[in-house]
Amino acid sequence: MEMYDLYMAGKIEAAQKLQYTLSVSELGFGDGGINGTKWVVGELLGYPESSRDCRRPYPRFENAERRQWILKQVRALEADEKRLTSKA
Repeated sequence: MEMYDLYMAGKIEAAQKLQYTLSVSELGFGDGGINGTKWVVGELLGYPESSRDCRRPYPRFENAERRQWILKQVRALEADEKRLTSKA
């Protein structure tokens, strides 16, 4: 909604900047696949490690480098989310 509101208010550059930030997080979810998505959501919500994996036959998301990459991608929106929720 924030991106739409910015665009409708004629703040095109701000809307585009927010869209770019959103696309970074979206890339993390898309390239992380279903098992990476489940892992990173569990990580961000503080779920136990044993609850972050997909059911078999999906492989466990164990690669530490990939974990850090997806976490960095998805966290790109954290500052904007905090700012927007503090407005409400």
